[in-house]
Amino acid sequence: MKSKFIIFKVLSAIISIAVLGTVYSKPADASLHYTRADLRSIIDSVGNSDFRAPQVETDALRKDITGVTGKNPSGQTVRLNVGDTWHIQNPDGTVANYHGYRLVAGITWLSDHSTPWYYSRIGLFAQKIGDDQDISSWKYLGYVFNDFGEGKLGNSDVPLNKITAEWSGSSVLLNPNDDSLRFIYTNFSSTGQYLTTAKVSVVPQNGNDWNSGLKIDHSKTTDHKTVFGGDGSKYAKAATGGIDKTAMRDPHIIYDNGQPYVVFQGSTGSSADQAGENNLTNRQYYGLSDADYQQFVNKIRNQKGSDLYTRVLESNSTIGIIKLNSDFSVNQVFDPLVTFNGTGIEMERANIFEKNGKWYIFATSHGSHLATQNKKINHGQIQYMFGFVSDNGITGNYKPLNGNGLVLASDDQTGNWEYSFLVIPNDNKSNRFMITSFLNNRTFAPSYEMEINGNSTKILNDKVFNQGALTPDGKSFKTIPQKSQNFSGYLADGSADNGGFRWYENNKLFTGFRYYMGTYYWFDDGVRQDNQFHEAWGHLYYTDANGRAVQGDQVINGQHYNFGNDGTYYMRSTGYFYDGSSENGGYRWYENGQLYTGFRYYMGTYYWFVNGVRQNAGWRQAWGLTYYTDANGRAVQGIQIIDGQIYNFGTDGTYYKRPLQGYIADGSGYNGGYRWYENGQLFSGFRYYMGTYYWFVNGVRQNAGWRQAWGLTYYTDANGRAVQGNQVIDGQHYFFGTDGTYYLR
Repeated sequence: MKSKFIIFKVLSAIISIAVLGTVYSKPADASLHYTRADLRSIIDSVGNSDFRAPQVETDALRKDITGVTGKNPSGQTVRLNVGDTWHIQNPDGTVANYHGYRLVAGITWLSDHSTPWYYSRIGLFAQKIGDDQDISSWKYLGYVFNDFGEGKLGNSDVPLNKITAEWSGSSVLLNPNDDSLRFIYTNFSSTGQYLTTAKVSVVPQNGNDWNSGLKIDHSKTTDHKTVFGGDGSKYAKAATGGIDKTAMRDPHIIYDNGQPYVVFQGSTGSSADQAGENNLTNRQYYGLSDADYQQFVNKIRNQKGSDLYTRVLESNSTIGIIKLNSDFSVNQVFDPLVTFNGTGIEMERANIFEKNGKWYIFATSHGSHLATQNKKINHGQIQYMFGFVSDNGITGNYKPLNGNGLVLASDDQTGNWEYSFLVIPNDNKSNRFMITSFLNNRTFAPSYEMEINGNSTKILNDKVFNQGALTPDGKSFKTIPQKSQNFSGYLADGSADNGGFRWYENNKLFTGFRYYMGTYYWFDDGVRQDNQFHEAWGHLYYTDANGRAVQGDQVINGQHYNFGNDGTYYMRSTGYFYDGSSENGGYRWYENGQLYTGFRYYMGTYYWFVNGVRQNAGWRQAWGLTYYTDANGRAVQGIQIIDGQIYNFGTDGTYYKRPLQGYIADGSGYNGGYRWYENGQLFSGFRYYMGTYYWFVNGVRQNAGWRQAWGLTYYTDANGRAVQGNQVIDGQHYFFGTDGTYYLR
């Protein structure tokens, strides 16, 4: 039933239904999961006229049904509001001809609010076939059950004994020659929500004269009993709580080759992911790239306690299905047909039928119950119908209609409100189907048609039919498609930040600066950011504790800044400033308020900056020369070994790389780590050093041994020094002169 007065519909308590944890990997009968990618994709579809409900602009199609009254707790007669309705159907879901009448059941509640809306009762309405289909042709027959549990089988049915309200369901005419209908509806009890059935008798007003009108023969109500309250595995068992976080409701009966099935709204149970952290960690719920998935999950976890966080973690709605025996007891519990973990708190009023070899499911949801921040999707007025199709049987593999499941979007901008959409299958070969709903929580809404073409649908929104019309053979009225609402500005949306306000631009949460109330404010995903630096338009700005962009001289985190005083708000300062960036502890270099690229002298050396960010270990090119900055970003001097190579950066405060020259400690494994370089290359040959000549091979000093150079012969001793004078080498006498020439004579 779903009232516009309840924005969050707290929990459908009373039974959570659960999806098998393994269903997502089974190829043949896996549940379809409605993913975050599916939900995101409807943003671009909401405004498509193929999915827009018609705009009804005449009060002549907003009339109340006459004679719909009940008693309040004080015994006063008051008008009843009319909510979710459903036609009395044939076993295949088409509209039944009940002895010349069309019948509609619907939940009703007291309009004087003497009791909450959810303490509703099922009422029954009749329209004689052949009458004009104006709202006045509908006659109210009263409550289907005079008392809760009327016609129950003894007192052993605990859920039925504790019933407090009757919620939505469906009704089927099994025998056209009989005077009974089979109801299956939601028992809203003090122990939970249960699927419940009863056989109800509707008879002529006078004797056997069906033309005299109809009445409910309460004395013949029988077989009133609980059918299903969840199995605890595929579907959570009935439990007390709020209205929507756990649910077992809205049963819709359908027959396939004589076999009865019931589809319903449930919540995932113990053998699948229930509401909570699992909605974040189960990758299969997203349908996004790895990067998009991780970005979204991080965003949700950083917004713990927010409206979006709550929606994502509490969303675990399902469209479930069970098979019944002929006595309406449960024969088999199937895996859910569609699940909505992380995307939808509820997906209610499911109805199902077969057409041209395909099985179609349609279900409704409030935009406010979808797990998204996008205002275009979840604003308070918008309501949806989603659809899914199976090519391989009633319990087969379903996929979203129209690619993303969106079938209908309705946000009537005349101040009226429609919900609880129901698609009525036809009994001919037409591809057109009627859609019914309720209007303003009190009466039947005008009906309209939808085309189904295989896996796609289209709303025929150029006309509507009378309120509550079940077939298209009555009077029609020209209309236009509803327009999609456009939201921009600082709007109250119930978020956990800044008093519940966020900034929207064209229905999307905005990031950036917006001028508001005399200054600029910065928003991240719509949330006002306080005490933070922000980059925009090539400048740096700061917003204070109230979110307002500052001007003039400011001391922030112990540093002095100048933001001008001419209404431009951007920083003018020069130097290494804390700006909250993610690099190097939040500091960057600015020149006159602009992020700087290049070298700047700071704290005793040069640092290299790229867009203000200090660059640490790496090579730099400046002034036609080459430099290197170390792991702390400081330009190096002297001899340095970088990536296994040795370099010389001088020692005169110039920092640039120059060729290696001389006997240099380069960390080699020879002669204490020294080698000889010439113009940056390892040298082979003689070089004069420390008062004598030394012989080098690839820079390595060679010690005791004979050498050939300049056409002469030399000898270097154990210390690598060229010898002179008389020498005994390997027992032989040699003379190398004494004039500093070192060669052998």
